[in-house]
Amino acid sequence: MIREAETKDLPDLVELCRMFFEESGLQSTESFCPESMRGFHARMLATPSAITVVAESDGEVQGLLSAIIAPEFHNAAFLKGHEIYWYVVPEHRGSSIAVRLMRHVDEWMKSHGAREFCVSHMEKFNAESASSLYRRMGFNPTTHVYAKVL
Repeated sequence: MIREAETKDLPDLVELCRMFFEESGLQSTESFCPESMRGFHARMLATPSAITVVAESDGEVQGLLSAIIAPEFHNAAFLKGHEIYWYVVPEHRGSSIAVRLMRHVDEWMKSHGAREFCVSHMEKFNAESASSLYRRMGFNPTTHVYAKVL
């Protein structure tokens, strides 16, 4: 079942984000702070222009997607959606969970006035598979993001 996250889900959201962090390789430059992650998700739940959805089965949260809508900087009337977190636990990858999470948020974006929805993926994860999934869902590549440690 895909549903909007609630305050009762905060422990599960933090745990899934911790799992993502450990898989991501970010620990080479950052550290994971559960309190910060809990605060982030609490703010997302309280923000009308943000959504977090979870995939749940038998009381177990198996995936999440968090996104936000913001006005474009060059034209405040143009609302753009941005995926912030998208994670499915390893044992449920390859199922329909990722697609169902994205479809739910995609519909929410449309119903809240977003005219574009941007997603990204980390190179550490299966970039070719993610790119293929994005294209099947109607996304097209638009930018590349590069990072360096300062």
